[in-house]
Amino acid sequence: MHCSFVRLQVRSRAVVSAPLILSVWLSFAGNAVAQGIVTGAVQDSIGTGINGAQISVTGTAIRAESNDNGRFSLRGIPAGPASIHVRRLGFAPTSVDVVVTNGATQHVDFTVTPVAQRLSGVVVQAGQPRHYEGYLAGFYERRDRGFGRFITRDEIAARNPMRMTDMLRMVPGLHISSNDLGESHVRVRGNRCWPSVWIDGSPANAAEFDIDWLQPDNVAGMEIYSGEATVPPEFVDPLGPRLCGTIVVWTQHGEPRKKRTMSAAELAEMVTRLKVYTAEQVDVPAQADSTAPVTPLYPDTLYRQRVPGHVVAEFVVDTAGRSEPETIGIVSSTDARFSASVARAILQARFIPAQLRGRRVRQVVQQPYAFVVPAVRARRP
Repeated sequence: MHCSFVRLQVRSRAVVSAPLILSVWLSFAGNAVAQGIVTGAVQDSIGTGINGAQISVTGTAIRAESNDNGRFSLRGIPAGPASIHVRRLGFAPTSVDVVVTNGATQHVDFTVTPVAQRLSGVVVQAGQPRHYEGYLAGFYERRDRGFGRFITRDEIAARNPMRMTDMLRMVPGLHISSNDLGESHVRVRGNRCWPSVWIDGSPANAAEFDIDWLQPDNVAGMEIYSGEATVPPEFVDPLGPRLCGTIVVWTQHGEPRKKRTMSAAELAEMVTRLKVYTAEQVDVPAQADSTAPVTPLYPDTLYRQRVPGHVVAEFVVDTAGRSEPETIGIVSSTDARFSASVARAILQARFIPAQLRGRRVRQVVQQPYAFVVPAVRARRP
């Protein structure tokens, strides 16, 4: 009975006041979906984007994380007043109140201030004597001696070739050809014979080796020697070709591979659970071991272009004084090539572990790196 009465009332109003009901319904529907978007960036005091910051809207489940450039986007925020909060491990939290307009996008930038103790900054000066470590140490030392021609990982990444022979075409004195089967042939200085090829320090060819069997993404560096007199002794194979040039290839298999890198949020969760400590939570904070300093290499392409830059890295120092590879992340950076150089150096670095109540503990640290190009002095007339 009651249900029939309700239906009768609705039908009656629909007939008598249809325009009014339609207007009310549209108004209700509009309010129900009234939403806006807030975009922005999280930056440090000099305007470099902060990666891994957590951005949230008070009273909602809306969340976002800043990317490598510090940018973020919050969608579906209810129209009206809203409070946007920013948190990131190692920085003081901050917030701002905004008024969200239905269907509109509002832009808000945040500047965050570091609060955690950072390790002493490392200055990488272009042109300073270099000390190389790791499986590519010999590659860079031979390059610095000036014999042969060298192709670095940075150059390969910048060119992004489809095939490795595309990189060799830029080397003077090399001739690249292919046969009907699609096999590539490299010849040095017009020789008819094929060059000797070495892969990660071992001879690769008893017969001709097709360089295009190598994937560009898997090559860390190449050395090309056009004459027998310039070939380093370690790449002379008495049983292999010696008079037709030598090509030495270093793959990225030789570099230690790390697990999936932890996000800033996962690292913060470890701190919350006391699996890892911050500088404020320990008695003696972790610090760099001055007896074993490791300085990143200045990326060649950026050095030649005289591009300065800076990087802030974040990682966990374990109880043995080593960095934990899966925790190495970049908080801020002016160029991804600087970031890659810093990450490689951190893997080789040594530290003095943090201590809490007389025992060694794991600590998350941040360390700034500055890449500096010395000013060119004008010559006196």
